[in-house]
Amino acid sequence: MLKLFKQPDFWLSLATALCGIALSYIIVPYLFPDVMQGMFATCLLTGLFIGEFLGETKHLMKAIMNENERKNSNKRAYT
Repeated sequence: MLKLFKQPDFWLSLATALCGIALSYIIVPYLFPDVMQGMFATCLLTGLFIGEFLGETKHLMKAIMNENERKNSNKRAYT
């Protein structure tokens, strides 16, 4: 799990998601002055950015697990 936090892609994805969510809360109310339309658009954008972040995290976790499996198989091969 700690290897995930050492990945620069994780932090880049987190920063992108947080900036996107913040911008959606700032910009969307000006684009959609109607409250219900603005809330709906903000929720959609928030869900989009959270989904992208979770998808990127999933791919990073798979890569870390594959790397660990490869290292373990190499250790078993040499012993």
